[in-house]
Amino acid sequence: MVNDVVLVGKIKSIKQETNKKNDIILEVERPFSDIEGRVSDSFSCRLWSAIFNKIINYCKIGDLLAIRGRIVRYNLEYVIMA
Repeated sequence: MVNDVVLVGKIKSIKQETNKKNDIILEVERPFSDIEGRVSDSFSCRLWSAIFNKIINYCKIGDLLAIRGRIVRYNLEYVIMA
């Protein structure tokens, strides 16, 4: 079984808490709306330091970004590791 995911969406927020915890929130649009009327989902993506440094140097909130990674579970939450 392969754990591989590709997300394309807009950067919603950029967080750097420690050197090992570099997260961005990616807002990905849906092709449909759900019962509550939402048309997008937000995903937390944890990035390696070198990739995160390039993103904070070249991207800003609202930019379109494609991320390829894997889904990992940390303390009862799922995170995309890229």
